[in-house]
Amino acid sequence: MRPAEKWIKSVHATIYPAMLDRGERIPANTRKRRDMAYELIGEQIFGGRMGDADHAMAVFRAHTEEVRRTIAPERLLVYDVAEGWEPLCEFLGVAMPETSFPRINSTQDFQQQVDKSASS
Repeated sequence: MRPAEKWIKSVHATIYPAMLDRGERIPANTRKRRDMAYELIGEQIFGGRMGDADHAMAVFRAHTEEVRRTIAPERLLVYDVAEGWEPLCEFLGVAMPETSFPRINSTQDFQQQVDKSASS
């Protein structure tokens, strides 16, 4: 979980612009994946209004509430990855790893990966 405001800020800095960038300069295989992502996510989930932050956050919140309403509490971990290993391992009933919790897929990481895929 994360606050809807942080989520939409991340989406508008990463996934959304990547889905919109489907021009001819993009390799065909990457363009096809982006077309599919836009259709499934941008159109079917967000009704073509993913760029409308208020609408997108309302969809996000409604989905979160549906999950909480339909999944048995003992089967659902409501968790923010910023909390690290402890709540996750406790929920799963496993020992905490001795390694640090991974911190990857930042906005910058995502943007670099998009740039890389657009040029290959």
